[in-house]
Amino acid sequence: MAKLSFYERVVVANCEDDPSLVGKAGHVLGVSDEGGPPVAYGVLLENASQVACFSEDELRGTGEIADRALFYDAPTLRIRVVDGKGVIAD
Repeated sequence: MAKLSFYERVVVANCEDDPSLVGKAGHVLGVSDEGGPPVAYGVLLENASQVACFSEDELRGTGEIADRALFYDAPTLRIRVVDGKGVIAD
């Protein structure tokens, strides 16, 4: 089970692949727990244009959760269930 949440602000605690990333902050935009532990995270580091992947032990969560709208420009859809099917709510 993932210890960090989507959109949580994290700090890179250690990174053997690229030690220059240690201390940098970013937000969790992806979580992969396929096949069980260890969990992997896709993190958009601040001032970066691509998501980087880290294992759970490489990151330290801050507990700060950002608004989804900071990362995606698509509007949030509201769905209601009608007769067992999802329908976009007005």
